[in-house]
Amino acid sequence: MMQPTDLRALQERVQQLEARNALLEERAKRDRARLDALMQMTTAFVLTREPESLIGLSMRHAAALVPGVTRALIWLLDERTDRLALYREDGSRASHLMLELGQGIAGRACIAPRPMLFAGELLERALAEHDPADRHSLKQWLGEHWPPRSAIGAPLRIDTESLGALVLFGGDPSHLLIANDLLFVQSLANLVAGALADTRQRQRMSQLDHALHQSQAAQAATQQQLDATQAGLLQSAK
Repeated sequence: MMQPTDLRALQERVQQLEARNALLEERAKRDRARLDALMQMTTAFVLTREPESLIGLSMRHAAALVPGVTRALIWLLDERTDRLALYREDGSRASHLMLELGQGIAGRACIAPRPMLFAGELLERALAEHDPADRHSLKQWLGEHWPPRSAIGAPLRIDTESLGALVLFGGDPSHLLIANDLLFVQSLANLVAGALADTRQRQRMSQLDHALHQSQAAQAATQQQLDATQAGLLQSAK
């Protein structure tokens, strides 16, 4: 006959298993939603032709894909100045927000080999590297979630070419970004970097094709003018 203590132990074990099963179901549900969002994001990237639209898509999807993220921002490398410029969700450049490589979260992430988790003193130091005007702008961007409680900075890189950095800010004290998020953020950053590089390449090819057509049209016009001049000379010589 089962003793009361054995019955209580069995009930506690059942409760533990039910709680674990609920947790696993919640994780599976979250992972399915994340996978669906990734598929939608990939499809949107394939159909997007303008870098400006791609930047906005990246920010919105990144903030939705990683639990605890309250805002995602993208800094892209300016090849002329070798500095990082912040871009808005509409793809426009916030020209007053510039970072040196190694400065702030984005500057450190851009030169890092893999995503970095910022929290506590490290996060405070990285934010302090922004000048006061930049911090004020970031405060406006993050709104009620300023100051951030945690952040992840991921390099946007294709092979050895650095494009910039993706920065995810966590403002929810009950759901801090953690080291377990780094691997997924790396995959997300790789997807964004690949889409950006592909879009830029298509844009460059389109510009080259347009320049080639213009050159061919100018050459044809010049040839037509030469032919007309030559015909006129031959006519006057008769």
